[in-house]
Amino acid sequence: MSMVIISRLLNRQRQKSINITLNNKEFVVTGTVNMGYMGTYTDKNIDLIENIEKVRSWNIVKENLADDCSDNDIVEYLNTYFNEYIEKIDKNIKLINDTFLLRIFLEMSSSWAMFWDVNELVIEEYMPDMDDDDALENIYSQDEELDRLKQQCLETPNDGSVRKDDVEAILRKGFPMFNFDVFLHNINPEYLNLNDGGISFQCSDKFGKNILCGAYDALDDKLCFTDWHNF
Repeated sequence: MSMVIISRLLNRQRQKSINITLNNKEFVVTGTVNMGYMGTYTDKNIDLIENIEKVRSWNIVKENLADDCSDNDIVEYLNTYFNEYIEKIDKNIKLINDTFLLRIFLEMSSSWAMFWDVNELVIEEYMPDMDDDDALENIYSQDEELDRLKQQCLETPNDGSVRKDDVEAILRKGFPMFNFDVFLHNINPEYLNLNDGGISFQCSDKFGKNILCGAYDALDDKLCFTDWHNF
């Protein structure tokens, strides 16, 4: 019995996170994907935008199915692949959350984002005196540590194969004046796309201070973040 068939049989015994069907050669996705700090994506904001003919040319399809496979074979395989992928995300959500936070704080530091203009995002007891000319520099004084984390964490696998520091703990210690809990509670998931070998997502926050303004990234088969944009 082939590994693909065994995988399919095992997957039938698990509860699916999403279900992929085909309607007039177009894919329809229903279900839920929990992306940790990036939000929970459901039905209307999960998509597989390619049609069946384009998906036939995907690497994951060509490498696992015969050239003359049926449309139903492709649908069944995609259900197996992406539900296993979502399970892998769930198992490694700490590493994914950490990398997401690092992306945010690297950009905040480089742009000197003025999050303190939002009262909800400030823990006052740790804020420097903003009348001090060096206040901004004091807040964003973590460049060396952020660079170290960047070298260790970005564009490296988040599938558990690489040992990494506790990024969130380091960021919370380095930015005690930033209210992480309020910020994370107010992230809005916008859309999630299923792609050849991974997913892409976009999310934003409600504060409008150039922290998350339609933040986009793509995760590959090893859960590496590969294409950060923050529009």
